[in-house]
Amino acid sequence: MWPPTLEDDQVVLRPIDPGDRESIYSVLSTTPDIARWTRVPFPYERTHLQQFFSLVETWHGARSDAVWAMTSPDDARLRGCIGAHRIGAPWRARSGFLPDEPGYWLMPEARGRGSMTRALTLVTDWLLDDLGRPEVNIQVKVGNAASRAVIERVGFVHTGTVLATEVDDDPMPVDHERFVLRR
Repeated sequence: MWPPTLEDDQVVLRPIDPGDRESIYSVLSTTPDIARWTRVPFPYERTHLQQFFSLVETWHGARSDAVWAMTSPDDARLRGCIGAHRIGAPWRARSGFLPDEPGYWLMPEARGRGSMTRALTLVTDWLLDDLGRPEVNIQVKVGNAASRAVIERVGFVHTGTVLATEVDDDPMPVDHERFVLRR
């Protein structure tokens, strides 16, 4: 199965599926701060949801990206989503899209409990250990202190800031801080 279920004693990451549609729509259509710090558009409309699930189907079929729904071992309710994008893709100059790059969002009521740190650790370990990727790259918009704290707790190292003017292919260009984790 692609992607595999990843879990520890507090977090379960299972492949996202059509049953998650309404939960995802409910969160993303009512939580503008997710759009502030991610590439998720706001206002989030049904067409965005349809496009996302179409992409997930393509990505999972090609094994180019993996997207998980985040739950807990004792409660199957959606708490957020995390993905690993452009798995094994080459670096591209002046690109805002990095190879082997996780991306994530978390529902407001699930924040501040360490679950995203655990989820990012599971995804990073999967990329490095199970898939044998040499490094995992991640970036956050400048000013996103919460995500930066998660990234640093997992062990990523800051490699620099990339200005929006240094990127050619991001439809929502902003300045980003980039990080890397190598085994």
